Amino acid sequence: MGSADRSQGPSYGNRPVYSPANSAACEQGNAAFGRRRIPSDLHRFALFIVALRSKYTRYSSLARRPHRENRVSRALHRPRRSRTLAHRLLNVRTAAIIPALGGEPELSRVLASLPHGHLREIVVVGRPGAGIPDTARRYGATAIEEARPGYGRACLTGMVHLAPEPPDVVVFFRGDGTDDAEELPAVLSPLLAPGVDFVMGSRSRGNPDPGAYPGLVRLGHWIATRLILLLYGYRFTDLGPFRAIRWQALLQLGLSDPDYGWLAEMQVSAARARIPSVEVPVSSRRPTAGDARDAIVPGFFAAGLKVLLTILRPRSTASRGIPTRSEERNG
Repeated sequence: MGSADRSQGPSYGNRPVYSPANSAACEQGNAAFGRRRIPSDLHRFALFIVALRSKYTRYSSLARRPHRENRVSRALHRPRRSRTLAHRLLNVRTAAIIPALGGEPELSRVLASLPHGHLREIVVVGRPGAGIPDTARRYGATAIEEARPGYGRACLTGMVHLAPEPPDVVVFFRGDGTDDAEELPAVLSPLLAPGVDFVMGSRSRGNPDPGAYPGLVRLGHWIATRLILLLYGYRFTDLGPFRAIRWQALLQLGLSDPDYGWLAEMQVSAARARIPSVEVPVSSRRPTAGDARDAIVPGFFAAGLKVLLTILRPRSTASRGIPTRSEERNG
């Protein structure tokens, strides 16, 4: 460039930078470039900051992306809780004892809805001549006929059957359709923890159907559970039949009541023995047939008196354990 070009002052690209020596050239440059403002030092500094920020943001996002992808991949490959629970329940040898208080149709519906994959053996105890054995065998269950009446006696008969090859956990629930057999995994899942030996299904904590948990029964169970809390320091909210217990803990209880006091006897004995217990909410259905003793006022008062006597009865010094088959026949 000659001296004439240098007299026009410095330039910015193809446009001259404004200075007193080249004001005319700047006017011509502005006209040629659409009269856009010439970037000043402050403007150039702002553009530099914007470019630097966008560059930093791009590199920082690239740096964080592998961590985010790892979190997503771990979440996608993490096993689902229900799948893990089902797998762990399969490793527990569980047996079910079902007193068949209703008829054959009710028992058939219960066995059809029961998750058989969680159970090693199903023992159904019912009256002779009620069609119970055929229904039980049709669903792969073991049928035992018990001519003597009583809910507790039916449960004790099932325990005698399981004693030669005892399971790890025993589940009790009624076979008349009042207990929802599909809730079996929810009742068994607390036993996967090492510090729980007894699980009670509470209808008070659940959502029973209208008429399935009458007010008189609810009141009687409230009084009974408050007595257990007052005398033994264990908090229960129901005396429902849906329950699960470890076999070794069941042996410590020494249960012997042949009737409806058997349910309260188990809870009172568990409180006396300080067996770790929890409650889970369960639902309840209105029975369509079977023993309606709880729904009849005289029967309710008779069962309530039996429960109160069971709670207040002094603890025996010796535990009976599970009776043998000969003792069951002679009893």
